[in-house]
Amino acid sequence: MDQTVTETLPAVFHWLKKVKITHLESLTDHLEAVTLVPITNKKNVNTVQANLIGLTQEQTKSINEKLSSGFWRGTTGHAIVEVDSKKFLCVPYPSFKNRSQCSREFGLIVASQLKSLRIEELVILNSNTFDQGQLLAGLVNGFYVSSGFKKQKEETVNAPTSISFLGVDG
Repeated sequence: MDQTVTETLPAVFHWLKKVKITHLESLTDHLEAVTLVPITNKKNVNTVQANLIGLTQEQTKSINEKLSSGFWRGTTGHAIVEVDSKKFLCVPYPSFKNRSQCSREFGLIVASQLKSLRIEELVILNSNTFDQGQLLAGLVNGFYVSSGFKKQKEETVNAPTSISFLGVDG
């Protein structure tokens, strides 16, 4: 067996090399994209986290209404809500005090949810609550699978082929 060093790396490294990372001005051009929305659950009420750049007040209100009328508890798992022909992946946001730790943990949670979905393009909104870079680091760590080191066939990475950031400088 003749392999190069890069061929022996875990699948997440190959995905990271291929994923297209871009900057968006608005959500209007990306109707096929799924937008990540952090959800805060207080007193069993799910609400869209405040200060998300790129969501209109009407979209936020519609997402909140759809979440309150559904059965999703908002403490684990995810919910996909459609508003204005756009899909929003609602995932519970952790409640640590450290912003970087919260952002990385949120990325890990999102990766675990994305593994069960077939999403080609993921949009990550900017917020003053979390750090997009740390979220991306958590996302990559969440896609890492260590089964390849146990002499088993490594699982393929079921991850988006494109990640777009909205609300940051390109």
